[in-house]
Amino acid sequence: AATIAVPEVRSTWALRELVVLHEIAHHLSDTDPPHGPDFVATFCELAAAVMGAEVAFVLRMVYAKEGVR
Repeated sequence: AATIAVPEVRSTWALRELVVLHEIAHHLSDTDPPHGPDFVATFCELAAAVMGAEVAFVLRMVYAKEGVR
């Protein structure tokens, strides 16, 4: 079983929806590099499923603008 660690103090940032989805994406796309194409695709798919297609679209546009593949 996989574990997502959350800080015991000042943890509000770690419980934000995008942060939690980011960590889940790591567990679902256990690949190298850890923020490579498989991770990005998984993260965007999770964002679409949980937060809506618009959020995933914005993520993809930001990734494309920054040269993330």
